[in-house]
Amino acid sequence: MTTVITNPDPDLLQAITVKHACKLYANTKIRPNRHTTPTRLLELASQFTGKTYKRGQHMRAYHDLDALLQAVMEGDIHRESPEIN
Repeated sequence: MTTVITNPDPDLLQAITVKHACKLYANTKIRPNRHTTPTRLLELASQFTGKTYKRGQHMRAYHDLDALLQAVMEGDIHRESPEIN
């Protein structure tokens, strides 16, 4: 199934990217780029979910972000779009 998002929210795109980066690191220990540390991934996931993660909890962060993004896509959580000046 393909989902097309027109005029996407930058925060939503960042959450999707962090979700997949957490899964990549949890499964293979490969960092998405040389500047993103495993700790930074967990900090970013924490900003979106509001939960704190300890070292090595990348798969937990992935599942939490997945649940959050599913709720956003289904409309259970409404995000206000930033105003364009």
